[in-house]
Amino acid sequence: MSAETTATRMDLQERITREETFGGIPLKTSYRPEDVKGFDYARDLGNPGEYPYTRGIHGNMYRGRLWTRREMSGYGGPADTNERMKFLVRSGMTGINVVFDIPVQQGVDADHPRAENEVGIAGVNISSLQDMETLFDGLPIEHLNNSLVHGSTDGIVLTAMFAAMAQKRGLNIADIKGSIQMDPASSYFCVYAGDHPIELAVKMWGDVAEWCSRNMPKWYISTINSHAQREAGLTPPEEMAVMLSKAIAYSENTVRRGVSFDDFAPRIGFYSCVDMDLLEEVAKLRATRRVWAKIARDRFGAKNPRSMQMRVGVHTLARGLSPKEPLTNLMRITIQTLTAVMAGVQSVEACAFDEPCCLPTEMSHQLALRTQQIVAYESGVTSVADPLGGSYAIEYLTDKMEDSIWKSLKEIEAQGGIVGIVKNRWLINRVEVGALREQKMLDSKEWKIIGFNEFVDESEKINVQLPLPIHEHRWDSAKKHVESVRELKRSRDNAAVKRALANIEATAQKGWDVNLFPAVIEAVKVYATLGEIVGTYRQAYGFTYDPLDPKNLADALHNM
Repeated sequence: MSAETTATRMDLQERITREETFGGIPLKTSYRPEDVKGFDYARDLGNPGEYPYTRGIHGNMYRGRLWTRREMSGYGGPADTNERMKFLVRSGMTGINVVFDIPVQQGVDADHPRAENEVGIAGVNISSLQDMETLFDGLPIEHLNNSLVHGSTDGIVLTAMFAAMAQKRGLNIADIKGSIQMDPASSYFCVYAGDHPIELAVKMWGDVAEWCSRNMPKWYISTINSHAQREAGLTPPEEMAVMLSKAIAYSENTVRRGVSFDDFAPRIGFYSCVDMDLLEEVAKLRATRRVWAKIARDRFGAKNPRSMQMRVGVHTLARGLSPKEPLTNLMRITIQTLTAVMAGVQSVEACAFDEPCCLPTEMSHQLALRTQQIVAYESGVTSVADPLGGSYAIEYLTDKMEDSIWKSLKEIEAQGGIVGIVKNRWLINRVEVGALREQKMLDSKEWKIIGFNEFVDESEKINVQLPLPIHEHRWDSAKKHVESVRELKRSRDNAAVKRALANIEATAQKGWDVNLFPAVIEAVKVYATLGEIVGTYRQAYGFTYDPLDPKNLADALHNM
């Protein structure tokens, strides 16, 4: 018998030796009634659609309405992304998800000197209302769920641009559905290293919450994001605790300003991720719904049931996708999508299989959307709310996950909440520890990724090249967009712009609790740009005008 045949036979006899979940919860080989001793159905679960919402926020779940099927879009100039979004809508996408490039995340315009070679690379560039109009040209925003994936301190400007664009179309913004991420503590880890003070971010969150609750009641004022921190290295319970700590901090600041929790809490969204550990990820989302319901009721005194319901969208986790054999990612994305649906989420954004190699192409984007559609219409799991509910293993893991989330939350609270752990580096330290742990797991093959660190075919028969063309950046389009921003600044009514910016400065100088949104939207309507508006209110609140000032960058890099 050849050595190769022996090795193959030995592989077939391999056993699963894993004894804990990815997040570190010990696992038995099987679970029995005694593992959920003390379990009380009414107290710990309830029916789907009933407090504490462990089993989902709707009684009939997907029989009443399927989750919103999104695919993240954003590259080049506004016209480029508009073209891709129209393609995806024609393919059946029900929720628009726009991601913005680094200059937008930094709060500067496309023609900023330090934005060169970054315009449209990692998202679409939007520098003015004119760009927002081009981005959504021909798209029926009144019939779609529109999401702006942007968490920096300038999210208030993008929200104002979207509202102004809808008003120019003659639409009633009170009927417009959508969301702005408005979660700068998330973007700190994956977007910018510039000077975006957490205090300013929390203030802007309150401004958006207050204004939208009164003027755009169907608009989600924030999609509080834990996905970035999980991708970076946090464990599942740490991920959920950080997400909830942000919701607590933002809510407390808004309540302090005199806005009732029940007035804005129903329009808080949460944005998580799903990894490959199916049982743990289902338990994680079930447990977090339960924790948020208790926080809303017991800490904030919520009376409206909708204030206690955690509406969560998820992104399948890109961290474990294989760049060596990218087609295997199709199976990973399918498992993660199925996991999210069995956990009862409200929206899903599935990765494209080629993401480890390039931005999604039309084909890979469509395949990601088709994955969601196949799970929705062919798998059968959408017929039953909380299909894994009552499983001894799932209920045991849900209880253990809830305990771990509360433990992490208490640790965060003891350090001053999300503001405290950003300032004292606790959060970045936890991320670094987690990233190192995961790398060791990959190196030791405790964490196996098929085709990447296990069952790797090193022969020349299989190479890393994709079977489809990869996305290529349109440099000519980016240059054209930069010139359009410069032309706008030359051709608009600059006297009106100066008056609008002066009004922003005067409003800001009245104090941190004075809402800046009305002044911002008026500036947007006369085509003041993102960078001009952000620079004006930054300076008025005591910061440098330019977020990309070299001193700010040096300080930020020193503190990372």
